[in-house]
Amino acid sequence: MLKHFYFVRHGQTDWNLLQKIQGWTDVPLNQNGEEQAESLAERILSLGIKISHIYSSPLKRAYRTAEIISSKLGGIEVIKNPLLKERCCGGLEGRCVSDFTEYEKENFYLIVEKTNGEGNKQIYERFCSFINQLPSDFDNVLIVSHGGFINVVIKSFSKEEISITNCCLISFDYDTETRNLSNFMCI
Repeated sequence: MLKHFYFVRHGQTDWNLLQKIQGWTDVPLNQNGEEQAESLAERILSLGIKISHIYSSPLKRAYRTAEIISSKLGGIEVIKNPLLKERCCGGLEGRCVSDFTEYEKENFYLIVEKTNGEGNKQIYERFCSFINQLPSDFDNVLIVSHGGFINVVIKSFSKEEISITNCCLISFDYDTETRNLSNFMCI
């Protein structure tokens, strides 16, 4: 049976502006990020999207985004789930991308893993654990998470290239029988 889900990347943080690697570092939304979340909630309402459940990474930037959306959608409970956290970026967290050497840019994921960060397989497994925990009757679920996490999930199931900007809304289908995700679309 096909179920409909939505990914939302958290609103903007000061570290996004500085192009700092956030990973598991708990950086809050900035004022623009709060406004982005409000605008997204209004867009969800104007599109007539009916959200039944909201799950969020426990990191401040994602959870606050989820809270703002929830308040505009009638106060749907926001359920924190640590499986939805951003990729742990190990020793690269807190560093500005502009300060990376060419070697670090070209070998980012290798360095992340060598400095106690997470590889794509670990993120994929976290997502699968999360989705397998959901009751089978869930539909129209909103998942508020992070760009790196969402990117890995999409690329694990699709060859589609989707730009994952702050507070973007990505719809997708989940087949409960095959456990496959499909039809990713930025809306």
